[in-house]
Amino acid sequence: MPHPGTCSSSTRAEIHFCNNLSGTKPLERWRQQRNSVQHHLRQTLVCSLSQMKEEDLLTELKHLCTELIDYVSTGHSSIYRHNSSSATRPARGCRGIQSEIQHHIGINTDHVLSFNQKYEWTDAQLMPGSLQNSLHNDLVKLHRSLSLRFALEEQLLEL
Repeated sequence: MPHPGTCSSSTRAEIHFCNNLSGTKPLERWRQQRNSVQHHLRQTLVCSLSQMKEEDLLTELKHLCTELIDYVSTGHSSIYRHNSSSATRPARGCRGIQSEIQHHIGINTDHVLSFNQKYEWTDAQLMPGSLQNSLHNDLVKLHRSLSLRFALEEQLLEL
């Protein structure tokens, strides 16, 4: 685990890496973005528990929110393209399962968007105390929600 105060600088290389994946296939890029989301979520959780400057925590949180939106957007289009191609279209018996999984991913997307809307701040803004108090619990809930989402997405791709 990184030491307090090192959170914001440790993620810059990974952000640069994930932003420069133009040569990779959409599903590969999406899975790499998922790894980046997981990394940023862990970093932000660590930062929320440490005694960091609020500015550093807000920087980590902003990176996480950006990665979340990128991931959800890329995932939606990548999975849609993958499942709509004739070579990977699920068998008739799996279409109900596919619909159910997509429904749960949609609910999960709403949770991600709500988290993003609540915590996406510009650098100049200070987080109100009430949000600081709920941040750690919301990050833990987001972690659980994303873990479920990742499993559902993989199931959807396997159909």
